[in-house]
Amino acid sequence: MSAKHTRAQELLNDEALVGLTAEEQAELDAILAEAPPEDAKERAAFGTAAASVAIASTAKGSEEMPAALVEKLERLAKERTATSTSTSTSTSTSPSPSPSRSRLFGRVGWIAAAACFLVALGAWTREPREVVVTKSVFVPHDVFPPPPPTASQERERLLAKAGTEKLEWSAAKDEASKGASGDVVWNAAEQKGAMRFHGLAKNDPTKLQYQLWIFDKTRDDKYPVDGGVFDVDEATGDVIVPITARVPVREAALFAVTVEKPGGAVVSKRERIILTAKARG
Repeated sequence: MSAKHTRAQELLNDEALVGLTAEEQAELDAILAEAPPEDAKERAAFGTAAASVAIASTAKGSEEMPAALVEKLERLAKERTATSTSTSTSTSTSPSPSPSRSRLFGRVGWIAAAACFLVALGAWTREPREVVVTKSVFVPHDVFPPPPPTASQERERLLAKAGTEKLEWSAAKDEASKGASGDVVWNAAEQKGAMRFHGLAKNDPTKLQYQLWIFDKTRDDKYPVDGGVFDVDEATGDVIVPITARVPVREAALFAVTVEKPGGAVVSKRERIILTAKARG
């Protein structure tokens, strides 16, 4: 390989990667003017490589290149420029155009840096990046309200509240209430209550149902307040039932449970009163 050919390759490398000074450009043009067509093809190949670097660096123009990568490339470019300037001065005073060791090392180092840059850029633009963002969101209670309390929880709440009465059930002489016991809890201020039963006979809702009646001292005894229809489906007869009074109860005097047809009655005939609980006073 001739010295001119070696020098031409060095200048082509520098032209593609970092650019040439005016003196170096003139030197390269003079060498290539005398060179065969193959050297011109080589020059075009180096130019294509440089263009590939530029295109790759802007392929993701919508995304910002990582700051660490930019900083590293800028540092390598400054080092290469310093090396190129130093070598250019040395070359102008040297009678031989062959590259020095430092010049060759700087060129090879820059080519390696460019290759690493392309690999890093390819990984940066092609690899999927998963970003997990966590954020605390305040959700008002009226959007997702808590579940309503169970009958047992409501009973305990009422028992802890001032003004709540707790009355024991008294069983009548009826097969359904034989051995039954329990209590009724009622809070007049809230118009809420709960019934607890133990040992009450299991019923068939297609044949009969239980119904609560609340006798109000301020109303005619012929028309007690309907407290709701309920069933007992536990084999033990242990059940807690919330009270759902159809109209306000001003002053409860007596709570009574009757056996009625499916769906309950509007006005009970009171043929089967199985449990009663009398209010105090």
